[in-house]
Amino acid sequence: MEERKSKRGKIGLMVFLLVDLLLIGAAVYMIAARQRDIPTGAPLGGTAASVLDSVPEETVPAATEPDVPAPLELADEIECGYAYVVNASDGLVLAEKNGEERMYPASMTKLMTLLLACESGIEPDEPFTFDQDMLDPLIERGASRVGFEAGETVTFGDLLYGSVLPSGGDATAALAIMIDGDEQTFANHMNRKAQALGMFDTHFSNASGLHAEDHYSTARDIALLLQETLKHDLCRTVLTTPVYTTSRTSQHPNGLELYSVVDQRMAGFLPQHIVFQGGKTGFTDYAGYCLASFAEQADTTYIVVVAGGEDKETPCRDAQTLYELLCGVPEQNVGEQ
Repeated sequence: MEERKSKRGKIGLMVFLLVDLLLIGAAVYMIAARQRDIPTGAPLGGTAASVLDSVPEETVPAATEPDVPAPLELADEIECGYAYVVNASDGLVLAEKNGEERMYPASMTKLMTLLLACESGIEPDEPFTFDQDMLDPLIERGASRVGFEAGETVTFGDLLYGSVLPSGGDATAALAIMIDGDEQTFANHMNRKAQALGMFDTHFSNASGLHAEDHYSTARDIALLLQETLKHDLCRTVLTTPVYTTSRTSQHPNGLELYSVVDQRMAGFLPQHIVFQGGKTGFTDYAGYCLASFAEQADTTYIVVVAGGEDKETPCRDAQTLYELLCGVPEQNVGEQ
């Protein structure tokens, strides 16, 4: 009897041990299976979130930017030593010639004077009186002038048109005084604005563009300046006005009739298929003849800056060439295939 009990006990123990072994084996199998399902590098026993975080994300192809055509490198197409052509509506640079090389901007400088004047908030009818002390340095240096005289009182609006249409240094000197008190302070203002606009190869030392070694820019920077100037309605109006009459004064009872130098010079060089609007000329012995201008076709504005021309006609002829070569696309007739 005792022997049978002993045998039963041994059999029960063996069954118990066998069941334990089976349970342990099943557990090991499940753990191994889980190990196979966990991505490489995932922490064992990690939470669901940590496991999911370790799953490599599906590779998404990087968005490719549309191909932007490289600007045309100008050479024999134009005579001027510097050029920059840009679609001002989308910022696309169409062509350039030494566009980022420093050069002297001459009276294209007055675009910055015009811009700061229009941003100043000074009312167009605000008066200004000239004195001989401010006119004498301009006369001595042979600067272009509107013709305002000492003791003559004109308006801020007269000075805006006087600075651009006949490129009057007397008008820009007066604007500098009205805005910042003196021309040197105004020049510092011009340089701060240039930096803010990204004109990093530009430095101004006066308001008119009279030659100075530290007064320089690039065709690219002048194009950027003109593009910013055109955002202001008053600036655009001044730049596109063909003729303007100043206020009547005792010195000029009928006012002074001012004609746009740009209009006069471009009269024989107007491009086809695009509407020339206006701009700003420039000249010094060091800068040569310069022209920053813009034209429009439908809703698109194009800017052409050319500098370093040998005579008055050179930048006009080059501007015409560049507008027609790069900007003027003739409209097709209705129904034309």
